Amino acid sequence: MTTTWSKLISRAEKLIGGPSPYINLGNILSSEAGSLASRARRLAGNVNHPFFSTVRSCLRGRYVNNLFSISSAISDRFSKSVTSERPSGGLIILLVGQSYASPTNSTKLCGQHRSISEIFETVHTAVAIHKSLVNLNDLNQNTDDNETWLKNMEICNKLATLSGDVLLASVSTSLAGLHHANVVGVVSEAIGNMMEAEFHELATNLNVSNTNNYNHHAESSIDVNSTVTSNEIYDLSKEKWLSFVQLSRGALLGSCCEAALILTENHISNLSITPTNKIYPDWDNFFSIANHFGSTWACLIRLTEEREHIQRTWVRIYYFVIKF
Repeated sequence: MTTTWSKLISRAEKLIGGPSPYINLGNILSSEAGSLASRARRLAGNVNHPFFSTVRSCLRGRYVNNLFSISSAISDRFSKSVTSERPSGGLIILLVGQSYASPTNSTKLCGQHRSISEIFETVHTAVAIHKSLVNLNDLNQNTDDNETWLKNMEICNKLATLSGDVLLASVSTSLAGLHHANVVGVVSEAIGNMMEAEFHELATNLNVSNTNNYNHHAESSIDVNSTVTSNEIYDLSKEKWLSFVQLSRGALLGSCCEAALILTENHISNLSITPTNKIYPDWDNFFSIANHFGSTWACLIRLTEEREHIQRTWVRIYYFVIKF
């Protein structure tokens, strides 16, 4: 699987003329929050906080994923953030943006597509950093210097919060630089959907402490006086999962794919000379298709990640049981 994805990514990068962009956290944080970066470097070697592993992966240009709570509930406490070997969302956005190949595509348009790609990666990274926050009430650290440990963990939580906020603020600046109201509206709505996902029923209820209550939670949405089959409960759970992933992952990728084509349409409509040998598509329909493709791709990748993570976890549990 890894070899197959590597070949596909290599071919895709050749089509777009190079690797997809990833954000440079060092430049952003050094220019706007240098004191945060300095403090983080001092704590990185002494504090086991998921913020550092998340930032480290981002600095290396690796795609960071925070696993769904129900699958991470049976894994290690600090193993929620994993890196993906699949194509990043930024690469998908660039491919969609250039799907309408035209000899009139300019360097400026390609640069705008890469800006949308960078915006996607920045938002995704900011959310990943925010999700690295640790609930100190759930931890039991048995050390001789427990007070110092708690203080350092609190500082790391503050660093994660402020760093994520700085990244989200940089997104606003990047969107404004595109000078296109429709693009700003589409992407901003998707970012709002990601924030809404944090208050989704699955995000707030499916955690380590109440995972065992999930069946009761699902059944509570059904008329208790009716005859309920296992397939109906499965369909209800599937719909909740899809709605959650659509908000948390699909909305942003779909909207960024749509935004890339909006910029393409804007570039072509502003041309002084219209080529006669090219039939332009129905742009509204094209925008809808791009949005649906990006959203569906994100949901598919998420489902694959969850399935593989659960499979790996059960393998570890199996060998642990056999060993003891």
